[in-house]
Amino acid sequence: MKFGKSLRLILGILMLVLVLEAKAQIKLIHSDADDIKKHNVSIMMSVRPLIGIGPQLRYTYYPASRIRLLYNFYYPMVGKAENGYYSDYSKRDVYRPDAKRKGGMIHEFELDFHLIDFHKKKYINVALAWGATANTRTLDYTTVPGEVRRILAFTGGTQYIKRNELLNGRVNYGYEVYNISSASNEFIREKVYTNTSYLNMLFGFKFKSISANGTKSNYGVKYNDMHLETYATLIVPVAHQFQAGVFKDPYDYDLTPSHNVLDRKVKPGFKFGIFHRNSIKNYWSIGAEIGRYPTMAAKVGAGMFFNLSMGLSLNFGKIKPID
Repeated sequence: MKFGKSLRLILGILMLVLVLEAKAQIKLIHSDADDIKKHNVSIMMSVRPLIGIGPQLRYTYYPASRIRLLYNFYYPMVGKAENGYYSDYSKRDVYRPDAKRKGGMIHEFELDFHLIDFHKKKYINVALAWGATANTRTLDYTTVPGEVRRILAFTGGTQYIKRNELLNGRVNYGYEVYNISSASNEFIREKVYTNTSYLNMLFGFKFKSISANGTKSNYGVKYNDMHLETYATLIVPVAHQFQAGVFKDPYDYDLTPSHNVLDRKVKPGFKFGIFHRNSIKNYWSIGAEIGRYPTMAAKVGAGMFFNLSMGLSLNFGKIKPID
């Protein structure tokens, strides 16, 4: 019994010596939060309830410390939808009611300009080694001085959306369309879908937190790095197009339009979001977004969306470690 206690005491002392030795040999090899890898490609899966699930590609580039370029691409896809009036889109079968795509395609181009950009000193945690007792497992770590950037940026850009859109969702009193046969407008209660495209302008603000702290010790090179951004963006419609002719009979293979959709004023949109990745390491990326896309639908809520993205983040470029 005494021998066991003595052995545990000796092992504990040896572990303490190793940890203290490791702490003494930790070297800070990078802390400049301006010096990050300039290119990032995040390949993710985007989940949009009631809209679709599909791939998302996000590419960012820093040509200068205070300027960031962003390209964002979504391709949400879904399956079947309800019967109703559908658009005659080059007479392609995919837009018939039994195999209609509601998802669409979204392209976004943005430029961020940092209005406020300052460095803040902070202590960062560096993991050293795992320790263990009979009942618990502990992580030994130490702290070293580092820094983080705090940024307020203005963002502007363009957005292009192409989708098959429900124009009269939650409309109980009827929806006005043009009857080609009677050459007059009429109110119908059936759902009306058509193919729409929108060209929009993006204006907003982003708050960013960027760190790029690296250390070297007996346990190898470790980075405590982060690129976190939250944003609020106004989506202003500039131009829109839509397929006017819609048909009622999904089994009419001539797809002769029976009604025309009337042009309506497009309502503006907005989005709020958060996105996290690393600034140096290749690791996971995750983001969430909520908002409303511009829409010519009767109800404002028709353009509402929620997006959750997760995937692999890849950084490209060079950094300059401390000599």
